[in-house]
Amino acid sequence: MNKIIKRILSLFAVAALIYAGCRLLTYMLQDDTASKTRLMMHEFYNQDNIDYLFVGTSHFVYGIDPILISEKTGKKAFSASNPAQMPDASLALIKEAVGLYKIKEIFLEMNYFVVSQCSPFKERTELVSTYSVSDYLRFSGNKISFLLNASSGSHYVNSFWPGRRYWEKITDLNYIDETLQKKSTSKYKNYTSYYANNEMGKMAEYKGKGFSAYYTRVKDHQFLFREPSSPIGLEYVSSDCVNIYEKIIDFCKNNQIKLTLLSTPAGNPLLQYVKKYDEFTPFVHDLVESKDIKFIDMNLLPNDYYPYVQTNYMDGLHQNGNGAEQISNFIADYINGSVPDDVFLNTVSEKLKASPSDYYGIFYYDDYDKKEREFSLISNNPDYFEYKIEFKPGFSDYRLIQDYSVNNVFSVPFDWIPDCEFKVSFRQTGTLAEGEEIRYVDMEPVY
Repeated sequence: MNKIIKRILSLFAVAALIYAGCRLLTYMLQDDTASKTRLMMHEFYNQDNIDYLFVGTSHFVYGIDPILISEKTGKKAFSASNPAQMPDASLALIKEAVGLYKIKEIFLEMNYFVVSQCSPFKERTELVSTYSVSDYLRFSGNKISFLLNASSGSHYVNSFWPGRRYWEKITDLNYIDETLQKKSTSKYKNYTSYYANNEMGKMAEYKGKGFSAYYTRVKDHQFLFREPSSPIGLEYVSSDCVNIYEKIIDFCKNNQIKLTLLSTPAGNPLLQYVKKYDEFTPFVHDLVESKDIKFIDMNLLPNDYYPYVQTNYMDGLHQNGNGAEQISNFIADYINGSVPDDVFLNTVSEKLKASPSDYYGIFYYDDYDKKEREFSLISNNPDYFEYKIEFKPGFSDYRLIQDYSVNNVFSVPFDWIPDCEFKVSFRQTGTLAEGEEIRYVDMEPVY
């Protein structure tokens, strides 16, 4: 009997040493000193209570200010949201929050541009958004279940041992030294708010309660979007995605927590470009049919109630600090009961047609067969404007691609693209005045 006990104790000792070694290597190799999620999750586990929990992606991170909502409602709000957060990660965070706090209502992001790209979980190969949540979840059955179902078994080692993802750095002594120095600062140890890199490499200030604020905006008429590499559409929504939303709905019902689905406004340029958005409302209604769950789609708010204002946007999908204030004020009004139920339009098409005619910017995609980049000029009223297009490859002067015409599509060969710039002049169709000229010199897109 004594030998058996000694062997068991030895196994526990070996397991403890292995665990400690893995934790040490992770601490040495994983540089999370600029992680917004680390700050958010530290706060998440140290709240007195959370009345209103917001769970979603970057649209919530940069578009919802829980501090402002708390001030206007008198209740405690928090945003457990992360860039590119998938619904299974949202479910894990909801379970964690309900186990810790007396949640009154959960606002779950239901965003067309997230749902329509939700692929089968076992086919995932890029797990950055998964790990950004799992790395800071406390070890529990909830965390284990989340990671076991988030990917195929081939990713389990990386999932459960974060340090393994940075194995190539183990011999890079300069990297390890720099990482340890950054982690030795009081700012890191004390979880002090600071500017942190977001998923697009731009800077946003972490303000607290899960909210980060941009202080930049896109210039007028200069949205520049690359066509997504994966197709967008409700026909691409996986059964895994639908099943997770159903689990969230059932979990909230079983725990007697009110659930509200919420989509922050995407912005008119992207809504104009996406032709199938009006299929989204019926999709969501089918999901929540007969379940007493409201869907607040801010894209369906009429212009006289919530007008599209370009100065509120950092890009076509994400609000800056000013836009977040407008959204947060609206949500606080909704919570306080001052938003009429019948204020919403039936379709996005109605909203776009009723909006003032405007030229927003450009979408483009690369045709590798033709070795060309095709540009589409985006307006909510395509026949209202005509365009003159001049293009300057990096090796020559400006060339006239098109004189004033209502045509809004043009292509250039790939070898024109490096160091290029171009001009789009637009005016009301049928007028003879020289149009307003917009010069594009930065070909890096915004998303």
